[in-house]
Parts: sequence; C-alpha cells; structure tokens
Amino acid sequence: MQNEKLKLKPGKLILDILLLNCIGWPIYFLNEWSEPFKRGFFCEDTSLQFPLVESSTIPGWAVYYLAGIGGVCGIITITEFLARPRGKQDYSLLCLRIPNWIYNLYCVIGVYAYGAVFTRLTVNVLKLSGILRPTFLTLCKPDVCKGQFPPFQYHEEYTCTDLNYQYRKSWRFSFPSGHSTISMYMMIFLALYLQKRVSWSGSKLLKHFLQSVALLFSLFVGVTRVGTYKHHGSDVICGWIIGGVIALHFSSCKQLGSCLNLIQICSNDVLSPIETFSNADAQTLTRTVQT
Repeated sequence: MQNEKLKLKPGKLILDILLLNCIGWPIYFLNEWSEPFKRGFFCEDTSLQFPLVESSTIPGWAVYYLAGIGGVCGIITITEFLARPRGKQDYSLLCLRIPNWIYNLYCVIGVYAYGAVFTRLTVNVLKLSGILRPTFLTLCKPDVCKGQFPPFQYHEEYTCTDLNYQYRKSWRFSFPSGHSTISMYMMIFLALYLQKRVSWSGSKLLKHFLQSVALLFSLFVGVTRVGTYKHHGSDVICGWIIGGVIALHFSSCKQLGSCLNLIQICSNDVLSPIETFSNADAQTLTRTVQT
C-alpha cells in the first residue's frame, strides 16, 4: 500500500481556487464601490479630537506579508517538512508526483488562506458601519464646528474646511480595526495549529514560546493602533474577538481536522523531531509501571 500513489482529481484544485475567488473578489468590490454609512457627530466629542500622528504603526504589508505569509506559512511549512512521513505513499496530479507532506501542507495552508480572506471580507463588511476615527475632527475641521455653534447638537450635514482632508472615505472606517482582526486570526490559527501538531521531546517550551510570541505580536499590533490614534479602543478589542472567533472555527473545522489526522496516521512510524513519543513507547511504559 505504501508504494501506491493516490490520484488527486484536478477538479478539486480548481474548485478550491474558485471558492477562494468567490470570497476574494467581493473585498475588491467593497473597497472600490461601497460607501460607508454617513454618521453624524457632536462637536464636543473629545473621542474624535485626537491629534494626527504621522509616524505609522506596524504597516499593513508587514502584517500580511511578513507575519501572515512569511511567518505563519513559513512555520507551518517547516513543521510539515520535519514531520513528513518516511513511507513512499505519494499523490499524483495528472503526470506530476506530489509528495505526501506537500499535500498535507496544501490542506492546512488552504484552510488558513481561506480563513484569512474570509476575515478580511468580514472586516470590510463591518467597516460599512461608518464609525469615525479618533482624528476625524482634527483633520476634517468641519464648518459646523467653527466659531459659535449650538452646544450638544448632533450634526449629520457638514463640510470639511481643511482642503487637504476634504473627503476621505477611510475616516469612517474605524470599526473594526483591520490590523487587529487579521493579526489575531493569523496568530490564533498558528497557536492552535502548533498545539495540535507539535510535540518535541527536545524542548517542552519551544511550542509554548512560539505560541507566546504569536499572541504577543497580535496584542502589540492592536495596542499600537490605539496608541497612534488610528482606532478607538473598542475597535481593537472587537477586532481581536472577531479574529479569534474566526480562527477558532477554521482551526477546528472538519477539513483541517481530517488533514491533521491524516498526518498523524502517516507519521505513526516516524520518530521525527515533531512527534517522538509513539504508541509503542506508551505500551512499554505501561508494562513497566504495572511490573
């Protein structure tokens, strides 16, 4: 059985790509053509009067590419390579031979990528609520707040007097924090993946160290978004919750679970750096204790 090759249907790969595009393209459409709800404000609202901080926080490309692709996908790839089965049972796609661990990697990263795109789509839909950013009054300088104005009056019709900031749709994109939501999804997914996948006798703390770094990175991203007045505290907290809930779902879904089970079955006879305590060791230990 180990020498046989399991044939993969090209339709499976095509369907996965189509489904990923089905939730990916709406993100583009929302960014280009959607208009958030136009909320009003009170001129006395101090939560909208924070100063503009020119220095950026962790940029989006660092969260998406360095952490999300380079960090998470890199760790998953290294883990699957180290835990690759020593058997010769591979997969075949058309005329190509696909190593077993490559297929396992495709399963895990496929679920991870779909969850990441879904998280970004969820953020874009929620941003249509039109919550104003903390620097709105500082940058816009609305005409209704100039000179003498009626106290505690809710304004929905206004014009920005600062020519450099007359209209920016991103002003109304405060809720939820995209950085916080995406980073929490990525890091929670990675932490749960490591919890299910890694067990190394060389160090009991390596897995927990990687999990700690992942969670602290997500918390740091959110805190910097509040510290530089890009978001309200509630935007960041809700982003953490949304990203964490989505990560819990996708990291425990049937597809990922079946992939992990497949990996464990294929690796039962492998004393790899990832899985070193086998069933035979457990039986030997049990007999020793009983004796």
